[in-house]
Amino acid sequence: MAAQRFLFADVDGFVDDVVHISDALSNLAYLIELDAGNPVLVRQYALQAEQLLQALGSLVQSAEAGACAGSCS
Repeated sequence: MAAQRFLFADVDGFVDDVVHISDALSNLAYLIELDAGNPVLVRQYALQAEQLLQALGSLVQSAEAGACAGSCS
């Protein structure tokens, strides 16, 4: 899974991206539980979850920067 850089563009896009990332994290949590006996798969799922959390962080930072454009010091 290639890491994606999410950038805040508008509120609807932001919500869609957050829902997408949250859904993917939920699915990975399920897969980790399902495949708990297979450390190789669990490690792959954990790496994917880490990438998604990084993407979520980028998205939130982008939204903060957009909200602060011209109004934050």
